[in-house]
Amino acid sequence: MNSLKKIFTREYKSEFWFTVSFTAVATLGIIFVIYQLPLDPDLGWHLKEGELILKLHQLPQASWYTYSLPNFPYVAHEAFLSIVIYIGQKLIGVGPLTIIFALITVFTFVFVAGKSSLNEVSLRHRFFSAFLISPILAAFFGIRPIVVGWLLMSTLVLLVNQVRITNNTKKVYFIPLLILVWANLHASFIIGIIYLGSILVTEGLKASYFKSGKPDSIFLKKAVSLDFITWKKILWIFLISLGLTFVNPYGVSLYREMWQTISDPFVNQSIGEFLATSFQSTMGYMIFIYLWALLEFIYLQTQKKLDFTDFILFIMFLFLALHSVYYIPLFIIVTFPFFLSSTKFIYDNIIDPVFRHIIGFWGFSCLILASIASSSNLLYAIPLSFSLEQSQSQYYPAGAVEYLKRNPGLGNLYNEYNWGGYLIQNLSQYKTFINGIMPHWRIENRTSENKKNDPLSKLFGGNFETILEDATKIGTLTRDWDKKLEEYKIGVFLIYGDSILDYELSRSTQWKELYRDNGAVIYAKNKK
Repeated sequence: MNSLKKIFTREYKSEFWFTVSFTAVATLGIIFVIYQLPLDPDLGWHLKEGELILKLHQLPQASWYTYSLPNFPYVAHEAFLSIVIYIGQKLIGVGPLTIIFALITVFTFVFVAGKSSLNEVSLRHRFFSAFLISPILAAFFGIRPIVVGWLLMSTLVLLVNQVRITNNTKKVYFIPLLILVWANLHASFIIGIIYLGSILVTEGLKASYFKSGKPDSIFLKKAVSLDFITWKKILWIFLISLGLTFVNPYGVSLYREMWQTISDPFVNQSIGEFLATSFQSTMGYMIFIYLWALLEFIYLQTQKKLDFTDFILFIMFLFLALHSVYYIPLFIIVTFPFFLSSTKFIYDNIIDPVFRHIIGFWGFSCLILASIASSSNLLYAIPLSFSLEQSQSQYYPAGAVEYLKRNPGLGNLYNEYNWGGYLIQNLSQYKTFINGIMPHWRIENRTSENKKNDPLSKLFGGNFETILEDATKIGTLTRDWDKKLEEYKIGVFLIYGDSILDYELSRSTQWKELYRDNGAVIYAKNKK
């Protein structure tokens, strides 16, 4: 201990030890903030999908887990990451796997997105800025394939910005390989394609503007405009990358799957991660603070000429983030270089002097201990997360599932949407009515009452009804909900206790309560 103290007290001011200590504090701090129990509703079906792919040696072409739409063409665009998640859970367990995903998140925003700034930014400044946005990331974090999507998006932004800084196209040749890998891992690759296309359009407009001999304007800076040869290379890279997205196990069907997901207004208004950002929520408040810092930077930059490409990217990804909370981390990735500039004054004048000249060894040690002690959620979450069954049993209907395991054959099961993944993982005796894979799946020859006046549905002929709409009709007792029970031959319900559906079934002579606990209730059809 004395020798360790000696190192810190005598050499703490050296750049190496200062960077090491600051990095350790910041990494722990970010993990403390974003760490969550492995409770993502989709984790269960990812684990089961990875298991079945390895067992059957094939990718799914139709759903393995549902009876309601058994022949619907299923595009498992996250299949390879499902395999990785399953193998990781088997080898090291979900607790260490969650920590690995947390470290991937830290690496993404500090070492990749943080390096994408058009200006040189120190490692400590990048850690500080990543820590500031970690409360926002916590709402999206988990053992989720999208975390890998964040890493790949950050890598693309880094490669493109390095070309914009230097006009050196050597690294840009990695982009087609990046897109190819991305298209076979997660459907978020389409955001990368949109980003790359936006770069081409805006940089092309700038090159055309300056070629005509016009001077700098408030939005245009000639200093960061790509030359025509570089722009033409990126155009070819874009076209090749776009072509490579079709090199995947499902071909063009991958695009069909994405379109069906993003174009369905009912799904976008019903599922939490696709909802529009609300500034009345805690998440909305944090986004407001982030936007405030960005807008402050933009205001300052307008006094020195604002880059047109940066401005368009900011507006475009801001629109996506406001349209759906799903895009908030991608908005942060694209605009992170601006955020770094916004936080530079705070870091240079407050954070850096405090850590470098005031804290010292004992301050550093106390800061770590205080962070751990104050993070009661983390102290509770990490030990519990090492047991998947134990952590899930407190939030999912474990008791009800055990009852159904002992009582198979009660008929087709109606289940709550958020329990679908858990049931796929733990209840092989019953197939699900709905789960996180299939909310946008369309029912053939069925028009939707919810989309009659939707402009997108009219424009693209998408006035279809989805399985999520049928599930919602049953769950909320919407008109003709009882006819849906006959259509799907539902014989057993596993639903939330004290819900409107629970109340209705408890009053019915056609249904009998078989099981009830604090969170779940099971009803089965009375035999005549």
